Amino acid sequence: MKLEEEKISFIHENVSAIFPLNLIVSNFRNSISKRFNTVELPELIKEEEKEIAKRLVSILAKRDKEIVYHIESSKGLRYMGFGVYDKEGYQGALVLGPYLDDIIPSVLMEEGEKFFYESITVINKSQEKAIANIVATLINTGNITKSALEEDDRNLGVRRFNYTLDDYEKNLAWIKKMYKTERQLLHYVSQGNKDIALELFNTDSYERINQFNRFPEKPIRNVKNLAIVFNTLLRKSIESEGIDEYFIHKTSENFAIKIENSLTIRELINLMSDMVADYCDLVNEYNTRVYSEIVSNAITYIKLNFKKEISLNNIAKELFIHPTYLAKKFKQETEKTVSEYVNEIRIKEAQFIIMATEFKIEDIAYYVGYNDKKYFSKTFKKITGVSPSEYRKFNKEEV
Repeated sequence: MKLEEEKISFIHENVSAIFPLNLIVSNFRNSISKRFNTVELPELIKEEEKEIAKRLVSILAKRDKEIVYHIESSKGLRYMGFGVYDKEGYQGALVLGPYLDDIIPSVLMEEGEKFFYESITVINKSQEKAIANIVATLINTGNITKSALEEDDRNLGVRRFNYTLDDYEKNLAWIKKMYKTERQLLHYVSQGNKDIALELFNTDSYERINQFNRFPEKPIRNVKNLAIVFNTLLRKSIESEGIDEYFIHKTSENFAIKIENSLTIRELINLMSDMVADYCDLVNEYNTRVYSEIVSNAITYIKLNFKKEISLNNIAKELFIHPTYLAKKFKQETEKTVSEYVNEIRIKEAQFIIMATEFKIEDIAYYVGYNDKKYFSKTFKKITGVSPSEYRKFNKEEV
């Protein structure tokens, strides 16, 4: 890759869209040819950056192109450097920064400097590794395989620290797993499916909390921050379900107060579990409040059992009422037959699974309660306007 402004600008736009980092371009002659600013820095920091960029240019010229080089200044600001190569060899370096790690050095809290350092982004180890590989991919060097250490340098005041990218794949796999679980959990909360949502939450709750470590010396604050984010996600997940905004706001506000008043991690974990349950209850309560008790009970039964063999007769049997009476009441109040309502619930679940997984269409059909793949496809197209395979193709293209 050449050190062309258009390409480097593209790299900066991609990275700064996720994290507010500046990008310094330094050619092999040790001169800074371009600076892309996201965060405005004092002149003193800019001068220090120039020295860091010059040093990185000379260091990276002697190293493997699959190495990212890290420097931490005397002020605790961190930078990462990437060598840029093309057919003609080494062209120079790209330097990203500044940023802070999870532990904010006490020197940063000196009087008069606090405001500046509070504007610097904090990036944890997993995020640091992800950024390194994103930039390496955009430079076209492939994945970063390892990280180099900066030796102590009294002139720059840099200090040595251990860091490796050997476990990048493991970290990436964990991030993907957590996002997948989160999407599933929010989906089932939006459907009011309390049992599955709580099962998903309980499966990874401790692992999620252990990874959320922005303030290592303040574990309660860590978990409170996580709970605040979780409360927001749950609130957003049910906003599209037609629930009155007042009830959503009061539920969210109630949990926000409880979060701040919690004193232990165990109390906060239990509170997050209560969030899942209460948001599910809000969905179910609001979605059935306009119906009679008989129809509300029928809807609840359908939501809990739609993956099984389900019909008007067995729903009526469970509710101890006559099928004909249930069919009439259900149609009057929902403007749908029981069969139509069951199909809508099943297809909505199928849409989520198609987007979230690579499962075969036939397997998804069986999973949501259809024994006939053709009938599933016909019903899917009737409700959504497209076939299951077209729906998957369209959503992949959108992503």
